[in-house]
Amino acid sequence: MRRVFGGAQKRFIGLIEKIEGTLLVRVIRAGLINMVPVLTVGAFALALYAFPNEAYITFIQTFAGGFLYQFFHAVYMGTFGLLSVYMAISFSYSYCSLKDPEKKTDIWCILTALVAFLIMDGITAENFDFSTLGAVSVFVAMVTSIAASALYLAVYRRISVHRESFSYGADSRLNHTLIAILPTAVIIILASALSFLVTLTGKANLNELISDFLNRLFLQGSSSFGRGFVFVLLSGVLWFFGIHGGNCLQGVSDTFFVPLLDKNIEAVASGGQATDILCKPFFDCFILMGGCGSSICLLLAILLFSKDRSMRDIAKTSAFHMVFNINELMVFGLPIVFNPVILIPFITVPVVQYLIAYAATALGLVPVIASAVEWSTPVLIGGYMATGSVAGSLLQLFNLLVGTAIYAPFVYMMGHLRKARNLSYYQSFAGYYAANEERLQAVRLSEMSGDFGRVAKALILDLKRAIAAGEYCLFYQPQYNYDGHCIGVEALLRWKHPIYGLIPPPLTIRLAREGEMLEAFEQDILKKALCDREKLYARFGDGIKLSVNVSGYTIASDTYWAYLKTLCEEKALLPGQLCIEVTERAAIAFDSRLLQHFREMKAYGIRFAIDDFSAGQTSIHYLKEEIFDLIKLDGSLVRGMMTNPRCGEIIASIVQLAGSLGVSVLAEFVETEELKERLHRAGCNNYQGYFFSPPVELP
Repeated sequence: MRRVFGGAQKRFIGLIEKIEGTLLVRVIRAGLINMVPVLTVGAFALALYAFPNEAYITFIQTFAGGFLYQFFHAVYMGTFGLLSVYMAISFSYSYCSLKDPEKKTDIWCILTALVAFLIMDGITAENFDFSTLGAVSVFVAMVTSIAASALYLAVYRRISVHRESFSYGADSRLNHTLIAILPTAVIIILASALSFLVTLTGKANLNELISDFLNRLFLQGSSSFGRGFVFVLLSGVLWFFGIHGGNCLQGVSDTFFVPLLDKNIEAVASGGQATDILCKPFFDCFILMGGCGSSICLLLAILLFSKDRSMRDIAKTSAFHMVFNINELMVFGLPIVFNPVILIPFITVPVVQYLIAYAATALGLVPVIASAVEWSTPVLIGGYMATGSVAGSLLQLFNLLVGTAIYAPFVYMMGHLRKARNLSYYQSFAGYYAANEERLQAVRLSEMSGDFGRVAKALILDLKRAIAAGEYCLFYQPQYNYDGHCIGVEALLRWKHPIYGLIPPPLTIRLAREGEMLEAFEQDILKKALCDREKLYARFGDGIKLSVNVSGYTIASDTYWAYLKTLCEEKALLPGQLCIEVTERAAIAFDSRLLQHFREMKAYGIRFAIDDFSAGQTSIHYLKEEIFDLIKLDGSLVRGMMTNPRCGEIIASIVQLAGSLGVSVLAEFVETEELKERLHRAGCNNYQGYFFSPPVELP
């Protein structure tokens, strides 16, 4: 980074990080991310509903009485048609969750925010236009719901200290509902008052008021070129803030640009030439490629230059829709809205493309558009259809390349910031897990609130991909006896995450269990270890045993035992060559079925070890059955020998007990010769640890 970014760029990145860390931006981003499922379904429906092919449209409108057309329309209306309603709910939910993550989200806060939005959107008007509940009013939904949620929580907290005055001894939920009456009433009354003030201007809702104000700006004169320039610039700025630029500036387009296309068509039909450059298809074909901000260029920049998996996933999911200039999934899913890194290119790219396209047309390099083209016509095809010349397609291609080049460094910067932010989240999560591992055994990590839960969910998905692609490896740590002879090796899991680095094996196993892939994962680990046997024998000697860990969750599965039996038969193991280490500290129920599995595998010559053995009741319980051949001492006991004499006495008693039962003992975490000698005096003569060798990777 030091070679890429200078001091000014670093300060800019620091400013971006501060902006992205503010509560408002985090709320908006979380609210938009929540909407990805609805946006994905809606975008597919819109693409199928507005496919730019006359024969296709005729087919879906007539097939089975128009069933397909009505079906796609219903899905579209149920998703994009109510997008602002969903956005209001999502923004309110995100605000409540981030403002006070330790408490459950208040349903009354969300409902009140939704009511406030509907009032500000003019639902109380006699001739209410239900189309405003779509993408048109996303900005109104965002501002209203966040403001209403903030005010609701502020009022609620002020009066909640007096909650004992409501129905003493009654149900707590009833008390909560009674307290919610006042903040709900305050917000609804305030929203109604503001909506009334808006109607005094002659407009039905806040969105109409904003749109009318913007349209009036274009009536103040300005040249045709300047009007087009401002139109492109303002459209990008509005979209960045979540305001539907196309809808807000629809009046401008209908007044100044749509009539010019009709004028050009009439001129050509009468034998003349088209002369008006700035007709509506000019913007659709050469500037708004992929939608606002020429976002298809952003799509290409991500696919070509970004290594961020989440960005690439969004880009791949959006690709089909953006071919038809439907970019809501990218705008709200990446997101582009309120993304300070993307602000500069999102506004700059359309302006640069406008200048290039205007100059190319004015100089006669590209014919003036004189044909109507649907806004959803794909890039390159649309340029040719609009101009009747391959020059139109070449202009689109040139603008694509220019736009992609402008977006590229900002895509890299956004990936760098995401990586730094995600790394910070992971480090906090990993530290918290390491300090509270025992306490978190009864908690699903992926269901934790806030950033920790999101990190856990992302790690589970990353692990699933890594397992499928074989992107993990096994290291092997040798085991020695007192005389210095290697007696075996233990296979140790290593998963190196592309961003977070090496993930601790206990956490990896925990994530695999929550992702319901632990059994298959441990089967694959066993198979991989057995495939390395020849290399291990060549390095450490033919007589060694191979130890492989398995969790208590997997050892209780019948399918794992069947898999183990199959491997034994295929790999032709000699007695004592394979040792299965049971690593789960929780007690395992040794019923008749499980004991039969153990005995059957012992008949194949497989040995079994208890990992992390201590003097606890669970560990002693394991010795009641004659199934374990080896005890691996708990690391805290071994390390404690250097400071606590009682640890040595406990180990000596365990060794004596094991000897009377015909069970071997091995000590892990042996890091000094002095510790080795103390263990020897306690009767333990088998060791594993850095004093002998660290875990090694096979070539």
